[in-house]
Amino acid sequence: MRTIDKICLIDDDQFYLFSMRRMIEINQLCGTIAECKNGQEAINYISNSLANKESLPDVIFLDINMPIMNGWEFLDAYQKLCGNSKKTGKVYVVSSSIDSIDKAKAKTYKVVTGYVIKPVSVTQLKELLV
Repeated sequence: MRTIDKICLIDDDQFYLFSMRRMIEINQLCGTIAECKNGQEAINYISNSLANKESLPDVIFLDINMPIMNGWEFLDAYQKLCGNSKKTGKVYVVSSSIDSIDKAKAKTYKVVTGYVIKPVSVTQLKELLV
C-alpha cells in the first residue's frame, strides 16, 4: 500500500521514533524512512540530499522541543534552504503541546502543512499520508 517514497522523522524521543517507524513499516506507507534526533541533524540530512541531487522527503514529521536545534529553528533554516524549491514535501509539526500559541506559530510558516497532537494513531497517519 506504499503511497509515498520518503519520510523524515525529526524528534529526540526514541519511543516516538520507534513507534512511528513501526506504524509506517507495518502499514507499508513508505519506501524510505529517515530519522533525525534534532533539527540540526535534519538540516544536515536535507543539505546532503540537495548537494547529492537526491530527492527530498515527501513528508516531514517535526517535533518542536528538541536539543541543539528545536523545531522552530529547523523551520527557519529549512525555509531558507529549500522553501522556494518545488521539490519540498509536506511538513507536519507533531507535538505534545496543545498550546494555541504553538499552533498559531506553526501556521506562520508557509512550508507547514499541519499541526498534529501526539500520540499519532495509525488512522491519523494514514490520513496524513494519503
